[in-house]
Amino acid sequence: MTAGGAAAWRMWMSRQQREAAEQPRCAGKDAARWNTGHEGNLFAYAVCAACRLPQIGDCAPDESTRGVILAGVAYDDRGRALSRCPHCDFPMPISAEAPQGACKRRLCPSNQQVEGVYAEINEHRPAAYRQQITEWTLAGVPRAEICQRLNLPERGVRGAQTRWGLTGAKLAARQAAMQSRRVA
Repeated sequence: MTAGGAAAWRMWMSRQQREAAEQPRCAGKDAARWNTGHEGNLFAYAVCAACRLPQIGDCAPDESTRGVILAGVAYDDRGRALSRCPHCDFPMPISAEAPQGACKRRLCPSNQQVEGVYAEINEHRPAAYRQQITEWTLAGVPRAEICQRLNLPERGVRGAQTRWGLTGAKLAARQAAMQSRRVA
């Protein structure tokens, strides 16, 4: 490449980088995650925190900001800024009974008082039990029994097994490899 070609390429590349930096990080993402009360609100908060547009004032609320997360702040349907739950970090709706907001999420640890047992959110994620799930799956323990043993939802265990390659042909290959090790 010639010196002139390299300089032109660098200028084109820096222009592309500038244009990419000026784009909001939320562009092209699922817009429903920015609706207040959606389960994807934590993702929206994380994207807003990584974006530089709110810091330079290009992403600011206006009079039409209602029921969304904008610049890392959640707003209710009346346009009031909502505080975040100290337990699960989701926005807390304001009501007459709770002027500062109260978390109404079913999965919030503050709402998990079931039969006197307090359940932490992170305790019921399959990733915390990866070793046990892997061992039991390779040993041929049915998924329903794994869910029952660990008190986890079947959907979460199924998704984890898929991500970790513990289903279908990959599982069969792992089990065959284990059998060949045992025989040898």
